Amino acid sequence: MEKSLLIQLDATYVLNFMIYLQNLYLNEKLDDDNLKYPFMQSASPFIETFEEKFQDLWNELLVRLCEKESNDVEIFYNEKRLFYETLFERDTSKHFNEIYKAFSVWWRSLAGQFSVERSVGDKAQNLYNDLSNGLKQSGRKPQKYLHITLIFDEYVIGKSVSIPYFLTVSIQDFWINYKSLVPKLQESIK
Repeated sequence: MEKSLLIQLDATYVLNFMIYLQNLYLNEKLDDDNLKYPFMQSASPFIETFEEKFQDLWNELLVRLCEKESNDVEIFYNEKRLFYETLFERDTSKHFNEIYKAFSVWWRSLAGQFSVERSVGDKAQNLYNDLSNGLKQSGRKPQKYLHITLIFDEYVIGKSVSIPYFLTVSIQDFWINYKSLVPKLQESIK
């Protein structure tokens, strides 16, 4: 059977750092039973317009990642101030640097990026088969590869800009929302 579907599956630094920041922000508003990872006892010094600025930055990062995959590491390490200047109150760089370092240590460990990518191992093969079969049945052939970037938790603050052949998928989407994931991915393939 000829398969023309190619999928690139990865977990980016910048989008997972954004989810890390999102969850820190949300934890300031959630009760103890609904807290998200990571939890920090002290209040994070986010700007008042965090949600609006977060969504704008999220969509900007999506576009930049779609344009050039190597932008991920370049942005995370070389444009670190972008996150601080966009989402944090002024004169809180010490707190920001602690958050940045905590994420970086976690993400580079086996518990971070490696675990996020491995968490969907067998499910990724199932997804490929289901997506490939669905496309074949509908007579659609992909024009290029499908890029799926994994995030460790759901993006809940806003709505992602729609980019054909490029999707952000949470671990929860793979394991809990799988039935709605395949049609969502099929829709992305124009």
